Amino acid sequence: MHSITVVRPYLSALRTNEGKLLVLPGLLTGAVSDGQAETLSNLAAAAPMVTIGRITLEDGVVELFDATVTQPPLKIRLEQIKATVRGMAVPGLKGKSRFELTGIVKGVQRDGQIKMEGWTEVGTRNSSVKTELRSVDLVVLQPYLIKADERGIQKGTFDLDLQSDVSNNRLMAPGTATISDLEFVPAEGEFDTFMGLPRQAVLTFLLRNENKITVDFVLEGDINDPQFSLNQTFAQRVAFGMAKVLGVDLGGMVKDVGTLGQKGGEAVGQAAKDTGGWLKRLFGGKKKP
Repeated sequence: MHSITVVRPYLSALRTNEGKLLVLPGLLTGAVSDGQAETLSNLAAAAPMVTIGRITLEDGVVELFDATVTQPPLKIRLEQIKATVRGMAVPGLKGKSRFELTGIVKGVQRDGQIKMEGWTEVGTRNSSVKTELRSVDLVVLQPYLIKADERGIQKGTFDLDLQSDVSNNRLMAPGTATISDLEFVPAEGEFDTFMGLPRQAVLTFLLRNENKITVDFVLEGDINDPQFSLNQTFAQRVAFGMAKVLGVDLGGMVKDVGTLGQKGGEAVGQAAKDTGGWLKRLFGGKKKP
């Protein structure tokens, strides 16, 4: 089997308002004509299948620009990425590919850590992935949690443990999130909220619990359903978990958390589908002889 090692690869990706993922050089629209694309597709189909036993990425950088949460798009930068992919069959990308990844999540006030491991099956879009975030700067991630009309935070860390499984286009992902050392931007009034919850209730709980909140949640839904929104589902489920911990009655929100999003089919399955393409583009780094 073949093995490949790539040093200092770089990947830039844009998540559009519609939830589609565009990866460089795919962002350079018009660079390849329809005729050229068809020719490349035919060449790929005619190429013999090759299984790469191991792909190793060292000291990589990924920049994700997410237009689904902010305008201009929110930028999240990962550095010092080390990743290993095993059992990738090209060009067909058939069968399961197993991977492990570690890296640094850059923050405004501090850097956090990410660790991922599991497998994806690009052809069926099935996957099983375990994700860990440790001490990630909450200032960077707050657009995924707070509402557009809420006052933000000026300090905090975010930990996450998530086991995500996709089978037959159905996502099931139980997880645990911990918010620590939270400090808010000064309030505008006594009715200010955080994630739809009374800010004062959150502050009171933090004072009594070493400035830490831990909640359990479950993400689930049909990734092919255009009404399924991963962003909104995640925020709702975490907020609902926090409400239970705080003892806050959210009333109608209990029903809302069962409604998975408002629009814009998310890229959970598409991310699995595009894994092979990402890895190919990562080969822009310097290869070891």
